[in-house]
Amino acid sequence: MSINLSDKIKSNTAKLHESYNSLNEGQVRFKPADNCWSVLECLEHIYLIDKAVLAALTGITHENIPDNVRTELFGPEKLDKLLVKGRSFKVPAPDFVKPAGKFTNSADAAQHLDSITKRVIEYINSYPVEQDVRTYKHPILGYMTPTDWVHFLVSHTERHIHQIEELKANALFPA
Repeated sequence: MSINLSDKIKSNTAKLHESYNSLNEGQVRFKPADNCWSVLECLEHIYLIDKAVLAALTGITHENIPDNVRTELFGPEKLDKLLVKGRSFKVPAPDFVKPAGKFTNSADAAQHLDSITKRVIEYINSYPVEQDVRTYKHPILGYMTPTDWVHFLVSHTERHIHQIEELKANALFPA
């Protein structure tokens, strides 16, 4: 692999921070319509997904599809195609990862995101994720290996970075 998984997450997280660091509080709360998420809500959703991915990674047991022999069932290209390039295909977020106003401002969001990112990186640096062939079921995509889960985390964040950029490009976005 040309870039290791923890570097991929760090790079992705830096890109996420760049997408909203310069925004003021009115901008991070902007919603062009009631059925759209604000930047702050996107950040909360990413945080909740990252927490769920960490739970999936640490919850994989030897009982999960023990006959799998591959370390990736999806791979980064397929997950990127599904989540980033296929952004027109929208799946409603399950209730447990819907934003509920947990973050009061962008600094609060950054602190939470950095904390969960640090925990994910610590886990993948302390465990041979890229060699593990066990699987854990994603509620929509089906069974994924630990490596797939990490690639999912990165592609999912990338999907919402694009969403944040679309919000910033909206004609009604506050100055």
